[in-house]
Parts: sequence; structure tokens; C-alpha cells
Amino acid sequence: MEYFNSPESGLQPAFETFSPVEWLQECRNLADQCKDICTLTKGYIHLANTKEISVVDPCEQCGDRPVDSMWMERKVVDSADIVFVVSENKLFRGPEVLANLNTLINKLDNTLRKASSPMENNMYGLAAFGSIGVHEGDHSHTINGYLMNTAANMPKGFESLDSEGDYPTDAFDAISLAATYRFRAGAAKAIILIVENERQVEESYLTLAEVQQKLNSRGIILYVVSNYESISKKSAPGAPVGIKFDKTIITASKKIKEGVVNIPSGNYAKLAIATRGSIFRLDMLLSGNNELLSMLPKIIRNDALPIMSGSVERQCQCVINQYGLATVNCENIW
Repeated sequence: MEYFNSPESGLQPAFETFSPVEWLQECRNLADQCKDICTLTKGYIHLANTKEISVVDPCEQCGDRPVDSMWMERKVVDSADIVFVVSENKLFRGPEVLANLNTLINKLDNTLRKASSPMENNMYGLAAFGSIGVHEGDHSHTINGYLMNTAANMPKGFESLDSEGDYPTDAFDAISLAATYRFRAGAAKAIILIVENERQVEESYLTLAEVQQKLNSRGIILYVVSNYESISKKSAPGAPVGIKFDKTIITASKKIKEGVVNIPSGNYAKLAIATRGSIFRLDMLLSGNNELLSMLPKIIRNDALPIMSGSVERQCQCVINQYGLATVNCENIW
């Protein structure tokens, strides 16, 4: 639709001469088969050239910017794109966990929309990874047929999780998959990883540095909800619910003095810190602890506010993504 039906398409000057209707249908057919649609745009361009009609290949252009061009951007954004990456481990099976996830998504969207600078039109996605023999590889869960949808539709995505596995697999591939989702160029971007334990299985062909680079190059902040014993020892009201990238304690209690603590070891925690994210207690999510369900959205909102205000510049580049399409990557310059 963007290439063969939009008045802003680089192919538009040839639409009156060569009807794009059949080309649009063939484009859909190729996309349905996960094939390269850019072979089609090149064919249409060749046809336009026979009539000396000047067109621009949208596969090699980000708006009015060519591939490989770079620029600095400081636009105020008004929405967020957030992808949940969830382990399909049996620990997350049952109606209680599902209810807690639904509560989290509702609180998250409400917190973003009621911020001092409201973030409207937020979009959410879901990726997952299974256990050995149960949805083992990284994969996407569509939300009513879309990779990204509204918070109101997310419960249907959570219901599609197949939480039956016993043994953990590596989340690196699933994080990398989530990072390839088509985020909106101006949105604040985040991934929330929910996993039963820190990284134990290291079978990914991706290294820590490679996943970190992929997240940072797209301006994605990672938040990890996992089992961190060092911050889970206290379960009383007001106990720490997590740790920020700068080692400060995250708590809903005003009685706990501000301070810093050592960040637990583990590659997921390292990724969160490297992207200026945070880590949180899984036990609190599983039990439906209101402090965790309230503080996690607040931290995500507070991290997004500097990006929204324009105080954080973004270094952007027009690149060719894994599907052969031109896309904009923007890295936050903190």
C-alpha cells in the first residue's frame, strides 16, 4: 500500500500511465510468501523509464533521504512503541499470570497517556521464545493479525502464548527479532523481556555486543523482569522492586533511602544497563504485586520523557533492513 497506493510513493508519477493495481496485488502476493518485494519496484521503475517518467525506488529511499544518508534529529514525540518478549516456560502458565500481564499492559498504557507530556497512540507487540521441544525458536505472536497493535488488543496476544516448556532457551534471538519490528520513526522505543532466569543457555549465534549494537542503533531501551535473588530477599511492603542502569534502587516506598546497589551479573542485565534500562523482580510480577505493576510503567514513562521533550538528540540513518527495505534507524545520543 505504501509503495503502490500512496500519493507520497516515489513511484506515484507513473501511476496514471501504468496502473499500479495489478502491481499492488503482486506485491501482496510476494509479501505473503516473505519474498523480496523490491524486485517488483525495480520492474515498475524499468517500465516507467521506457516512457521517460522519472520515479524514485522507495526500496532505496527513506522519505526524501537516500540510503546511507545520516542526520541529527530532535523531534518531540508523542507515542511509544513497546514490544514484550516473553519466555514460554511453564512458570508463566495459568490464569493468574495472564491476569497480571493484562494488568501490567493496562497500567503501562494509562501511565504513558497520563504523563505530564501525554503519550497517546501507543503501540505494542509480542515476541516469544520457548523451551527445548516447545516453541523452541524465537517467533512473533500477532495481535489480531498485526505485529503491533493497541493495548486493548494485547490480552489476545498474551492468551496465544504456549507456556508449557521445562528447560530454558536463549532469549538473545527473540530480543533481536523484537528489535526488527517496524517501529515508528518518531516513537520512544522499548522492549520488556520477561524470562524465568538470567541467561543460562548460550546457543545463540548472536553475541552480547551484537545484540547491544542492534538495540542501541535503533534507540531501543531494554527492561528485564527476571529472577534476581540479590534484590528478592526482602518481600515486605516497600522492598526494592528493581534497579536502574545507574545502580539506583527502584521502590515505591518513600521510607527507603535513596542509594546505589551492585547490579546482578548476567547478560540480560548487562543489555538492560547498556541501553539505559532497568531490571525488575519476577517474583513480584508473578504474585501480582501492585508496587511492581505500578513502578515498572512509571520507570518506562520517566525514561521516555527526555526523548519526548527533545532534550535527547537522535542520530538517524537510512539503512536497508533484513527484508531489503529502506528504513530509518535512530540512535539516542545521551
